[in-house]
Amino acid sequence: MGRMGGPPDTSLMITQATDHLSSRDGTELAWHHWSTPNPLRGSVLLVHGVGEHLQRYRHVAEALTHSGFEVGGVDLRGHGLSSGKRGHILRWQNYVDDIHAAAERLPDPLFVTAHSMGALVTLDFLREDTRTKAAVLSGPLLGVAVEAPRWKTGLAGLLSRIAPSLQLANEIDPAEVCRNIDVQRRYQEDPLNSNRVTPRWYTEMRAAIERVRTYANEYQLPLQVHAGSEDKIVSIDALQSFLECWGGVHELKIWPDGKHEVFNETFCDQVLHSAISWIQAQVDASAQT
Repeated sequence: MGRMGGPPDTSLMITQATDHLSSRDGTELAWHHWSTPNPLRGSVLLVHGVGEHLQRYRHVAEALTHSGFEVGGVDLRGHGLSSGKRGHILRWQNYVDDIHAAAERLPDPLFVTAHSMGALVTLDFLREDTRTKAAVLSGPLLGVAVEAPRWKTGLAGLLSRIAPSLQLANEIDPAEVCRNIDVQRRYQEDPLNSNRVTPRWYTEMRAAIERVRTYANEYQLPLQVHAGSEDKIVSIDALQSFLECWGGVHELKIWPDGKHEVFNETFCDQVLHSAISWIQAQVDASAQT
């Protein structure tokens, strides 16, 4: 279930992907895959957040494989070891196409576990996907806790048109990622992480939030959400408002004293146990129908 006392030290990150796949428009994506040594219960598609990469969730993948799940995912374009300009997107649908390409490599029954911006991409993906049986989201980006400076937000629409790929700071304070000091240090030192986004990324992100909010009561699949009570990166109020409209069954776990990355807090074993037990329950429920 992972190492007690927090996630493993992943400071010695891989510098090249073991495999690649192509997204719908031909963009080359780094593919990461973990097989299970146990009888297969299903597969889990992992999706990371903004400015990071999938190997930060290696401990999540390994915990899932020990419970009988095959796990896979990609570094989204512009992230990690994948192609693309750092922190930039022309259309949010490109991210959705990236995880569609990853999902095609995984067997049924399919589940999704996603963090922050990746959770927002996943919610957009789930509007059109028919395979996914249930989803687990961590700190989903459904609203920001602290807005960027007004000059940035005020000019975002104009800059998205005239300078869409201009790189700007993403306003994420590493100290707010989680309380685990080792994770904070590794987050800052990781050469595959990036703290830049572009005006087009920002306007596409805001449009995606509005799109999934509008669709909230149309979702029917089971959903479990994890969030830290002290998250100062995404809005807990926006999350709760969204879940009040969710069309399917759902469960919200607020972790006391947790910040944004509850899968990387010192109590991550408890979060992983909750998430994996919930996915296993969905497998059992599906088998009975």
